[in-house]
Order: sequence, then C-alpha cells, then structure tokens
Amino acid sequence: RTIVGDGCLAVFDYPVSFIATLECQHRVLRPGGLFSHRFFLRPEKGEKTDSVFDELRAGRIGNFHIFKWRLAMSMHGAIEDGVRLGDIWDCWHAAVPNPAALSESLNWPLETITTIDAYRDIDTRFTFFTLEEARRACSPCFKEVRRHVPKYELGERCQTLLFEAV
Repeated sequence: RTIVGDGCLAVFDYPVSFIATLECQHRVLRPGGLFSHRFFLRPEKGEKTDSVFDELRAGRIGNFHIFKWRLAMSMHGAIEDGVRLGDIWDCWHAAVPNPAALSESLNWPLETITTIDAYRDIDTRFTFFTLEEARRACSPCFKEVRRHVPKYELGERCQTLLFEAV
C-alpha cells in the first residue's frame, strides 16, 4: 500500500491532530509501505514579513500565490502555534489597502489577488514545518527514503518526502 498527500498535513494542528493522523496512516500500512507527502516548509531561518512585502512591491515574486505562502510562513509562530488565516488577511490588508493599485503595478489579475479575501476573519490555522521539524515529527512511524526538491520558484519550500513505514 501507498499513501500520498499534497500539502494536506498543513491543516492539522501540531502535535495532537498531526500525530494522530500519522499514527492512523502508519496503522493502515504494512511495514515497508510507502507514505509520500509534499510538505509546505518554512525556511529554517525565517524571513521577515516586511521583507516579503518589499519583495512584492519590487516585483521580485513570481505570482500572488507564491507571495501568500511566503507571507504566511513569515508570520508563522512556533510549530505548535502555526499561523491563523485571519491574521494573514489582517497583515495583508494593513500593508496593501489598495489591492487594485498593486494589481496594476505588478500586472497581476485582481481576481487572483482578491483570493486572499477568503482568509478574512478565519480562525483556521496552517502549520508549516521546517524540513527538520517534518523529519523529526514523522520519524517515530516512518523512515525517510527519498526527498524531491522542485526547481520552480519556491520549490525549496514545496518538497516531497517519501517515507517507508517502520
């Protein structure tokens, strides 16, 4: 058997729900079964939120979705805290009161930029591990056998880890 996930573990709080989910996956896999997951990883040395906005305004971020991930990761607290979606929107709204002007200056569709409005007042939290935190969190149930780092922008933060059930 094989279990595959694409970023879905980011919606589980750590440690309780995350560990319960891993243990459940481990139970359904035989020893040697594979678990592959693309993790959205924050860097070991976090970037400053102001720097993310500076990069945005300078046009050095490829698209708005990359910006949203970088912003969310820059605001992330300890792994147990994650980052609240409503707080991401509040930060965005305070820094960019006129999204239409940003859309025009970067030549990005306003419809794409306003996707962040779905975060407004939302208490849901994203949990972004560092690579080492992800490895450590998975190690009681799984042994890492391979890692893939995509070549696209932000690929170093969208790594797929392949684990074998132990």
